Amino acid sequence: MFNKKRKKLVMYMFLGIMLIFLTGCKGSKDIQGKWYAENSDGKQMIINVMDESITFSSEGTDDWTVSYKQTGTGFKNNISYKKIEFDDKIYSFVFPDKKDIDNAIILIPYDEDEATEGTIYWVLSKNDFPDYNKYK
Repeated sequence: MFNKKRKKLVMYMFLGIMLIFLTGCKGSKDIQGKWYAENSDGKQMIINVMDESITFSSEGTDDWTVSYKQTGTGFKNNISYKKIEFDDKIYSFVFPDKKDIDNAIILIPYDEDEATEGTIYWVLSKNDFPDYNKYK
C-alpha cells in the first residue's frame, strides 16, 4: 500500500514539473502576434511571434522561421521585459512603457543578467512600421 501511494506521488510530482517546464517555454501572450519592425539600417520587416516560433518576413527575401523559448520575465525601473532565446542567443523583448504592449524593442543584452540594457536589434509596433531613430 505504501509503495502504491509513493509511486502515485512521484508520478504526480513528475507530471507537475513537466507541466511547469512546458508552459514556461512558450512565449507570453503579450509578445505574440504580428509586429512591424525596423532595424538600425532602416530595414523593415514583419515579425510574427507564435507560441514557440518566430517568422521573419521582408519584401524581396524568403520568409524564415526559428524556434524560440521564453527564458524569463520581469520588471526593472518601470520597464517590462521578456527574455527569449533562439539560434543559441539571448534576446530581450522590452516594453519601454509597461502600460503600452503595442510598442516594444528587441535588445541584444550586454549581460545576461541585465535584460533591459543592450544593443537595439529591432524596434517594434503592432500598428505600423516604427521609426528606429526615435529609440536611439
